[in-house]
Amino acid sequence: MKYDVIVCGGGPSGINAAISAKRNGSNVLLIESSGLLGGNATNGLVAPWMTFHKNSEQVVKGIAKELVDHLVEQGESLGYVKDPLGFADTVTPVDIEGVKSLFFKMIISEGIDLLLHTFIYDVIMEENQVIGVKTISKSGKLNFFGKIFIDATGDGDVSKFSGCDFSFGRESDSLAQPMTMIFQVGNVDIKKLKHEIKSNPDDFVVRDNYDYQYLAISGFFKKIEQAKNDKKLKLNRDRVLFFEEVRQGFVSVNMTRIQKKS
Repeated sequence: MKYDVIVCGGGPSGINAAISAKRNGSNVLLIESSGLLGGNATNGLVAPWMTFHKNSEQVVKGIAKELVDHLVEQGESLGYVKDPLGFADTVTPVDIEGVKSLFFKMIISEGIDLLLHTFIYDVIMEENQVIGVKTISKSGKLNFFGKIFIDATGDGDVSKFSGCDFSFGRESDSLAQPMTMIFQVGNVDIKKLKHEIKSNPDDFVVRDNYDYQYLAISGFFKKIEQAKNDKKLKLNRDRVLFFEEVRQGFVSVNMTRIQKKS
């Protein structure tokens, strides 16, 4: 079967692209290498989502807003919350399990063909144009042909296979931003942490007029410095960083860095 649009990669960008193409009358195939839709938003536990606003104006709308609306209706998102840290205008806390379910529901309801556990390992070219992708999965090697190909792999795989120029990392040494292995912690005393911020404001980053409703922590600078001095912490970070989850008493810790060893 030849598709109008083949979207390569089932992360947030790929999902939005696939839904948009389908709603504009195309028959669409979405190819994802893992067993989940959502990319870093699910497999990487990246939450909360940032940012849908510039000052008080919502600038990200469309399908992305539709996804948030669905999550809010299901009690799986707190909606748009003013960022306690002031790094972004708003953050959007979401429940990762709810996001996993919603992405599948959206793709199924839109009638988009979906392949999971399917790797794209090459492209098929004709007159300097991509006309197909070569894939491999438990079903073996299969080729899929289309009119338009959208590279949402995150690594630019399809673009690279098609001969496009590419670069990796920064120009000086080709190193990329360190990976962060996000993890979640339950049974956290949120009330106690808010009291800690109030009692030691100089040890935390907080925006002006923080209302202490939604919790985000960027701080404990003194404790981190002491832990390093005592050689109890080797992590190359100067702070604790985490965000309150939708589920009560849960936080998402976003402070690790997997860096090149010296």
